Amino acid sequence: YFCAAVQLPSDWIEIAEIYVAFHDKSIASGSLPTALRKAMAAKFPEFDAYQLAKYNKDTSKKKKAMKKKRGASDKNDKSSNDKKKSNDKSSNDKKKSISSDDAAKKKPPAPAPSSSSEDSDSDSEGSVVEDETSETEEELERQTFTLKQLIRKMHISEPAEHVMCLVGKKYPEDPEAFRRTRLSGIWDQDRAGKRMKLPTPLTWETEVSTRGNKSATWEKLIDQSKLPFMAMLRNLRNLIYAGISQKHHQWVLKRLQDERAVVNSKQFPFRFFSAYEV
Repeated sequence: YFCAAVQLPSDWIEIAEIYVAFHDKSIASGSLPTALRKAMAAKFPEFDAYQLAKYNKDTSKKKKAMKKKRGASDKNDKSSNDKKKSNDKSSNDKKKSISSDDAAKKKPPAPAPSSSSEDSDSDSEGSVVEDETSETEEELERQTFTLKQLIRKMHISEPAEHVMCLVGKKYPEDPEAFRRTRLSGIWDQDRAGKRMKLPTPLTWETEVSTRGNKSATWEKLIDQSKLPFMAMLRNLRNLIYAGISQKHHQWVLKRLQDERAVVNSKQFPFRFFSAYEV
């Protein structure tokens, strides 16, 4: 039933994440049981290159990590600059206070504030909150997977082309190495030694971001059957504002009135109500 229930690579990943979230104490943290590993390995070859490229989260995860690292470095630079400014200010204040040292000596010293314990308590509370936050982020990161991580965890090797692209292997440099990798087809000398990647999927998101929210873009997607029902439903306003032709407008109306298309879309009723309100 696993292969019938799982339709997309996102479902495939989510099942592993759900299992890890509930943490089976009989196995090591982050591990998956043998039965689930076998079922997932049997399902993987059924995904095509388009699906795997569309739901490959490894690239987006790397971008987020780089952005986070860059933000941390910027924060450190800002704190060092602030510290330098505070040091300069304190030195200036010290110079100004030299002339009033004699007058200050004649006055009795002011009593020290008794809020040191409160400050220490607040500092300790702040550090505890920060530690808890970091631990929570680490825990969430351990409970999320990418296609690359699951391929390595379950030692999946077929289909060789998809696995090598997702893992980021280099294309074989000679025919003998090509034969050992069990890749299909014949050895391509132009690709030798280059990093293997899945082709960029042609989706409505990539097309709109590349070509813009224009009538020609939406009409091309409709003509090439690249506009799924859910995407059409959520972009009704964009389709109207872009000014698609009457022919394509009628196509949208026909799909919305098609009972079979509505049932097969598996959309919740509130999705249709939200589209109606827009």
